[in-house]
Amino acid sequence: MTGLPISVGPPPSIALFIPAHNEALNVGEVVAKSFEFFSSRGIVDTTVIVVNDGSIDNTGEVLEDLAQTYPLKVVTHPVNSGYGRALDQASPPPSARVMSGSHIATLIVSSTRQI
Repeated sequence: MTGLPISVGPPPSIALFIPAHNEALNVGEVVAKSFEFFSSRGIVDTTVIVVNDGSIDNTGEVLEDLAQTYPLKVVTHPVNSGYGRALDQASPPPSARVMSGSHIATLIVSSTRQI
């Protein structure tokens, strides 16, 4: 039996969008685990954007601290606009969405889910 050919090219570039609303207790672990995942797989071309969607807890302060440790971009909405709007604000324009070798992902941060 022959295996399928495996491409051994360079690791992909990845853009990760993380909408967060009142997730001060969870967003740090999610961001840290995301960067650990990329690092463990040799993925260095990453863009991680967290949208602080009108949080009234200290999510903003947590994100400021995280941005000192990780190459993180933070988009802040003054009021909660909802999950879909948060993704719209963070995602690239349609012309940039289909790029050869690039991958775009979203990650849900939620205090209602086990990480």
